[in-house]
Amino acid sequence: MKTLIPFYVVIGTLLPVGVLPSQAKEHEPEKPLRGVEDVFLAGITQLEEVPDSKTRYGQFREPGVIVTKSGRLVVITQARDHSKWPDRSGQDLAIRWSDNLGKDWSKAHRIAEHGNHSICPQSVVYDRQKDVLHVLYNVHHWDFSVGRSGYKELKKAGKVVKDNCKQYHIQSGDGGETWTEPRDISAMMQSNQTVVVFGSGRGIQLQHGPHQGRLVISGGTRYPKWGNNAFYSDDHGKTWKVSERVPKPDGEKIGARNEAKIAELPDGKLVMHCRSMPSRVRAYSKDGGATWSPYQWDRGVAMASCNGALISHRDPESGKHYLVAAGPAGPGRMNGMVWISEDGGQTWPYRKLLIPRSIAYASMASLPDGSIAMVYESEVYLHGSYKHLRMLKFKVSDVLGHSDPMPKDRFDPNEGTYTNP
Repeated sequence: MKTLIPFYVVIGTLLPVGVLPSQAKEHEPEKPLRGVEDVFLAGITQLEEVPDSKTRYGQFREPGVIVTKSGRLVVITQARDHSKWPDRSGQDLAIRWSDNLGKDWSKAHRIAEHGNHSICPQSVVYDRQKDVLHVLYNVHHWDFSVGRSGYKELKKAGKVVKDNCKQYHIQSGDGGETWTEPRDISAMMQSNQTVVVFGSGRGIQLQHGPHQGRLVISGGTRYPKWGNNAFYSDDHGKTWKVSERVPKPDGEKIGARNEAKIAELPDGKLVMHCRSMPSRVRAYSKDGGATWSPYQWDRGVAMASCNGALISHRDPESGKHYLVAAGPAGPGRMNGMVWISEDGGQTWPYRKLLIPRSIAYASMASLPDGSIAMVYESEVYLHGSYKHLRMLKFKVSDVLGHSDPMPKDRFDPNEGTYTNP
């Protein structure tokens, strides 16, 4: 069964960017940042299927951005109810799209919901061969309204087994305007009722080598213990497999979080970029994501601990291929930096501060005009969490040749200590 979502276009407006984490006061807006467009604004954006959405949703978080072959720019995110535990707030999934590179946006719509059970996290991947959008997401099957203390009581009483989680798949063949009913894929994920982290953002379709056409999403599982995996499909989303774990290196302690992004290099090799501190952690795959090299520190991307963005981008002006990373340079989730590598992530000679404001989770996509769209979270909601989604477009030429200094009061990526130059 499908639900029809009518298409409308509205003119986007530029509203003030959010507050600094150190201020942590919702009512104090930042000054507007030129060139930034609003996509989802808590308290302002209306979901067509949810009459009380302006008062119901306190956050829009964990974006994934995709560009279809028609040039449609699609953003899928969590719509989170007001809650003192934002990650378990009965999240629904919401969508907006633009057919003119973000100048105008569709109405916002809800594409998936499970009542008071929480959708978190999710990832979108686009099958260019079939022109189909796929979303994989995890659901915590218990009533979020009981809160964190109530959840602990449910577990103590044996009413919540492990995390009481299941995983689902939905798809759209018309650019996000209609969606299939959720399909339970928990057995494929081998999760044993524990949470599956679907990368929190977007996956990719492989363009090179023997696994061309494969859909790949990065992330991780916690059964029997936490670790990073990839999830992939060779039959256009009908079935999904879980890769082997990313192995830990011998003799070196490296901690990586399940929130990760993935990109394909021109030679067909995959790179997974994982959240960590004091810099990102990376791993490579030579077999389309089925197995991975051991974790390595990526000292060149000294990003704060956050789910940053990563894409493989071919610049139409020069014809060159670049690996592009983006996220908060710190201190905390502040100062949106873009890093560029010309050698598949081995070195990152270029970096530029593009968002001197609050920034948290982010997702990027290459646009038909050669620019890059970055959709990112901004403005504090609760406990360092963020509530709005905004978009900035830039070109690699804006970053090449720059090596901006890292912000003060953050980790030195080489020494693993804080510095204050």
